[in-house]
Amino acid sequence: MQKGEFDFVATSMTRTRVIVKKSSGITSVRQLSGRKASSVSTSTGGNLKEVVPDVKLVTVRDYAVAFAMLKEGKVAAFTTDETVLRAIVRQDGEQTGKREDYLFLPDFSKSRNVGFAKKKTSRA
Repeated sequence: MQKGEFDFVATSMTRTRVIVKKSSGITSVRQLSGRKASSVSTSTGGNLKEVVPDVKLVTVRDYAVAFAMLKEGKVAAFTTDETVLRAIVRQDGEQTGKREDYLFLPDFSKSRNVGFAKKKTSRA
């Protein structure tokens, strides 16, 4: 803050996950090789390329669009923070009554540690 009321700022932690439609038959992140996966441009979805370098990551403006691409079969997977994915799947299940349509791929989870920042003049 500009008023100098805080000595440091902490960011939240994130754990990137990948979901697919259960009906796709995809059970491993490696099966995404050469396929498309949606993600949000501000997300950590790029972590998927570390494991599957030839996945075709399609970045869009928001989570609703990225999820819609998966629902409509335009991409094989949707990757972003696990908390966001779980909320989207839960909300979709409440609207459609089909909570079991999606699978969190068990062989991919990428964590990123918390980050801290402080002013140079701070003694904290």
